Amino acid sequence: MTKYNMQLKPDAVAREVIHGREQPPAVRTSLEQATAHALSVPFPITGDASTFFAVADDLDGEWEWAVFRNNAPDTSESATMRALLRKVRAAREYDEQSSFDNNWLTGFDLRKKSGEWPDTSIHAFAADDGYATLSVRDRFVLCSTDNMSAGVCTATLSLTTHLDGDPLDAELEIGTVFLDPECRGMGLSYLLAEAAASSMVSMLGELHRRLVSRGLTEVCNVELTVTGECISPGGERFLETTAYQFEQQWYAFLCGASEQVMVNITEIAVLDE
Repeated sequence: MTKYNMQLKPDAVAREVIHGREQPPAVRTSLEQATAHALSVPFPITGDASTFFAVADDLDGEWEWAVFRNNAPDTSESATMRALLRKVRAAREYDEQSSFDNNWLTGFDLRKKSGEWPDTSIHAFAADDGYATLSVRDRFVLCSTDNMSAGVCTATLSLTTHLDGDPLDAELEIGTVFLDPECRGMGLSYLLAEAAASSMVSMLGELHRRLVSRGLTEVCNVELTVTGECISPGGERFLETTAYQFEQQWYAFLCGASEQVMVNITEIAVLDE
């Protein structure tokens, strides 16, 4: 039977209610400590404007369509974004008159509304708030050798741990998907999904390397959600394609690893916001 101290003076009782009892500091496991440390430094942005994130070759083995980060090759970021904005405006009349299925996900965030694209940042620290999270914002541009800047995809990737023994939360949020109407029906959106998935694989690969550097022996479980605000079945298919691409690329990462991978994907979910 639990006994309660009924002799507390009213002011003492008030202090107990308002401030609560002093709690001992939480004892973190080695995995929680290593994960919090891994998320305490911004993740690097991999690749540059000359790096292929996805590519489709022609019959001669030369690239015909490819996805680059932020801007087209040999073209400035501002020029690339202006070209895409012109195509977005021109496509509006086409999209209104054609099937709504041609519109995929909302938010044509092509301009730099806040911060830089791409960008990596830390949002909280485990020591202060009981959780740790960081994110990377990416913008991918689909280009061709004769039709530069034919499409775009924006994505925000985040990793969050609440340091409570539950799996780490990973989220791949698609913000915008746009493809020039002249280039639709050719399966090219697949390349944008492939690029977004590649960025998530790189992020989790970096998490693996950081955990290894801490001498961790316990595997970090991760639940991944691929999400976006879909406005048509086409948007839903894009999210599903991105999730499928991630699964295939992560499997290739596991097969190519020379050591035990310290990140275990326990679930891949697709969520339409």
